[in-house]
Amino acid sequence: IASHLEEKGHTVTAVPDGQVAIATFQTDDFQLVISDIQMPHVDGVAFLQWLRGRSKIPFILMTGFGNILETKTASELGADEFLAKPFSVRDLDLIISKLTAPPGTVAAPSLPIEEIEKQYCKVPLSEFVAHPKLDFDLYVRLSEARYLKISNKGDHLDVSRLKTYESKGLRHLHVKKEDFNKIIKFNLHVTKSLATLKGIDIEKKAFFMRNMGELILEKCYVD
Repeated sequence: IASHLEEKGHTVTAVPDGQVAIATFQTDDFQLVISDIQMPHVDGVAFLQWLRGRSKIPFILMTGFGNILETKTASELGADEFLAKPFSVRDLDLIISKLTAPPGTVAAPSLPIEEIEKQYCKVPLSEFVAHPKLDFDLYVRLSEARYLKISNKGDHLDVSRLKTYESKGLRHLHVKKEDFNKIIKFNLHVTKSLATLKGIDIEKKAFFMRNMGELILEKCYVD
C-alpha cells in the first residue's frame, strides 16, 4: 500500500503496529490515516479510539471477515471509511480521493436514512450454505445508514467463513434490492421443484421452506 501511494505522489509513513502509530502521530502532521484492525500491542480500534480523543483526521480502517464486531465498534467510534480485504487499489484510490478532497468541493448529497435502507435487503446466513458462490455483491450492516461490502460477485463464501460470522452473532447479511429479487425468483423456482421431487430428506425440505418463508417476509416488508 505504501509503495502504491508513493507512486501516486503521496508522502507515506509506514509503521508496524498501533503503539508505534500513536508515538509517530504525536511527532508529525498527517492528512490521513490508514490502519489495519489486527495489529500487535495496540489494535486498530484502540488506535482509532485514542486518535478520536485528539483529532478528527480522516481514518480508513482495513478489516477482515473475522473482524465484523470490531468493525461495527470502529464505525461507532468515528472511522470515516472501511476497506474489506481483499480490496483493489482502485477502491483505495477512490476512498482517499473522497477523504482528501479540497475544502469547498461539492460533495454528492447524502440520502436520508430511510432511502439508504431501502436499497438493501437482509438475507439469512443459511441461504449461503446452499449457494456459496455469489452472484452479487454482499454487504454487512454496520449502522442504520452504513453498509460495508464484504464480498464481490463471483466470490466463494465457504462454510468456515459463515461459521465465523455466526459466532460473531450475525444472523443476516445484506444484498442490494435488485439482487434480492434475483434470489427470490431463483428460490421460488427451487421451491416449486421441491414440492414434486421425491427422495429428498423431509428435514432438508422443511429447512428450505422456512428459509424461503423468511425471504418472502423480507420481500413483503421491502415492498
